[in-house]
Amino acid sequence: MCLTIPYQIINTKGQKAVVKSGMVSRMLDIRLLPKVKAGDWVLAENGFAVAKLSAKEAMENLKLINQ
Repeated sequence: MCLTIPYQIINTKGQKAVVKSGMVSRMLDIRLLPKVKAGDWVLAENGFAVAKLSAKEAMENLKLINQ
């Protein structure tokens, strides 16, 4: 079973994005979601952004993960 984690995009450059979730920042490949931009929320799995979320959905997911 895989767990996707919500991250907020800080900035993008080409097919990569710097993202942050809580105190964790990392680089993700965004080629599967070419229209995302800074401020958007995405689900990440294995170094790839795999789905775009609304801010509300991201907060709900983070709340569940932190329980």
